[in-house]
Amino acid sequence: MSRQVKRMKQRNQEKQMKQKKVKANFTEMEILPYNSKPDSCLYLITNLDNSKQYIGVHKYKATEFPGDGTYWHSSKNKEFIKVCNDPSSNLRYEVLRYGSYDIMTYYESEKLVSVDAQSNDDWYNDSNGSPNFKPVDMDKIILLRDMILEYSSNEYGNLVKFGMIKNCQFDIFLEDKELVYNMDSKQARQEMSTDLITYIKECVNKAMSVDKCSPVVIVSDFVLDGHHTRAGVYRADKVTEIPVLKVQDSFTAGWTDEEYRVLANMLNPKPEVRTNEMNEKDAVKLLVTMAINSNVDVDFEGNVTMLDAFGFNPTETSRIINKARRDVQRQTYHLHETHIHWAGEGWKGLLTDLIKKVVDDNDDKTLVCYSSSETLGLRALEDIHKRLYSSDKKSFLQPTGKEVNHLMVFVHAPTPDARVEYENIEGDKYKSKLIHYCEPLGIKVTVIPMPFTRPDTKVNPEDFWRTQQGKIWIADHNFENLGLGK
Repeated sequence: MSRQVKRMKQRNQEKQMKQKKVKANFTEMEILPYNSKPDSCLYLITNLDNSKQYIGVHKYKATEFPGDGTYWHSSKNKEFIKVCNDPSSNLRYEVLRYGSYDIMTYYESEKLVSVDAQSNDDWYNDSNGSPNFKPVDMDKIILLRDMILEYSSNEYGNLVKFGMIKNCQFDIFLEDKELVYNMDSKQARQEMSTDLITYIKECVNKAMSVDKCSPVVIVSDFVLDGHHTRAGVYRADKVTEIPVLKVQDSFTAGWTDEEYRVLANMLNPKPEVRTNEMNEKDAVKLLVTMAINSNVDVDFEGNVTMLDAFGFNPTETSRIINKARRDVQRQTYHLHETHIHWAGEGWKGLLTDLIKKVVDDNDDKTLVCYSSSETLGLRALEDIHKRLYSSDKKSFLQPTGKEVNHLMVFVHAPTPDARVEYENIEGDKYKSKLIHYCEPLGIKVTVIPMPFTRPDTKVNPEDFWRTQQGKIWIADHNFENLGLGK
């Protein structure tokens, strides 16, 4: 927008305000300046004769502007109404801040609760407000985080060696690894690192001990931290137990789901040794979850404080908030879900088993294979060629006598970004290419995307086909007869 257009728009707004201006019974007024018309405001009216106050929130209508006289308050307090209607009253009106309506209701309630306005003779408000959302309590989360990290950031062997377990207010002990592996979780991450799981498995097998592992954190019967550790230890065949730190329910009584998830993210400090700390994608997921589930506006300044506590710098914080805001607007973000890396530890075996079942369920004229969305190429066509023609040196390119009338390709995406790219254009291009080459040969082409996400409360590949996402995928592709998940 040009400067000239901006000036014209501002003059029109000022003209409208002058036309609508009505005489108000205020001795003093202070209207905060604004660049563009605000959505809502938090305002304060003070009786200068006795210092008694009233605070409120107003959402501006399309034709309203701050201080134009069309709205002053909506109180039903008879004493306050009488004061406002008395020409001899000395009142001060001030706009405290602008922002979205939901955020303004929070700040209104925060102030009213702090002074217990409904029982306070210094206030005209008849209630302590009704905020449209409840932000997470960062103070209590940080307090519990620090208490847990004092122990969970240490190797189990050191906790035992230096007698730290005796002084711990939580329970630290060795638990059956399969039991821990099958527990539900509050999964903070958008993605799991296959490399880290493999790394932990190999280290544990080499040492034949879990002494170098930090305890898996269990809160309210959910695994909150240590997802990679439990996956790696579970896959290690040289140990049967895993160290855990269990937080008693008394520490988290009354906590919201979002507060558990914030704690899960905060239990990943910047590492001195190899771990998998919180990244920007995890932070975006958290903000979107809070916005959708608890009406916490992405632009709520408390989110900036929270991201700072996570260790993000101002540039990263700005980028996270902008991305979260777009995702909320599009409403396309998969809440409470984590990406599936089908080439990863545990998942590849599940994919291989699926391919075997599909092969067994079809005749020998059907060719079944799989491919990563990042390496979509001619492998499937090469497999057709190998089926139809010999690759042996003595009979090179001689017909094998075998037939192919159906090509089935299962596609998986290694990352969420790869999924987006595949769904936007690459998937259609890939299928079109296969059809272009296969159709003249009389070969039907079926391209089936693997499920991209799983519930973040279930991290075990073995359980996936029994989840809602797994069941829906099975039904969508008529694979009920394969016996998946049984």
